[in-house]
Amino acid sequence: MYQASMAAWLGGWIGTKQVILDPADSPLPAGQSRLVFQQLGSGELYRVDYDWQLEGLTRFGSLLLAVHPETDAVTAAWVDSWHQSSAVMNLASASSAMGILRLSGRYAVESGLAWGWAIEFESPVAGRLEMRMFNATPEGDEALAVIARYDRSPDS
Repeated sequence: MYQASMAAWLGGWIGTKQVILDPADSPLPAGQSRLVFQQLGSGELYRVDYDWQLEGLTRFGSLLLAVHPETDAVTAAWVDSWHQSSAVMNLASASSAMGILRLSGRYAVESGLAWGWAIEFESPVAGRLEMRMFNATPEGDEALAVIARYDRSPDS
């Protein structure tokens, strides 16, 4: 299931990325973003690299994904120079709707229980890719934290 979706996402993408720090507040202004989704070799490994603008600075992120050949489960390692630059976050696929790859993980906070983080990829229409990120409280209340919308790069 995921392999077919990821095959359609291969290549370069250009668009915008917007951060939502608090669902009760207005999102931060959208910044330009580029994303490259690539397959490593001919197997089940993929890499996603992206950059984005926030407050006049370029930020960077990367995911390394592995798809289990028999179960189709996806595991990933994620880094982002703004969201969580001091550690690699491990993520794993969760139950997802057809055509949506959802990866979930947890991160520690100084004040107590770990919070959740999820990253979704979806192509709502041909030539368009969305990357969404969600923050979840220890109790499981989830809110949209990032929305990135991309169009296929003309040179891809």
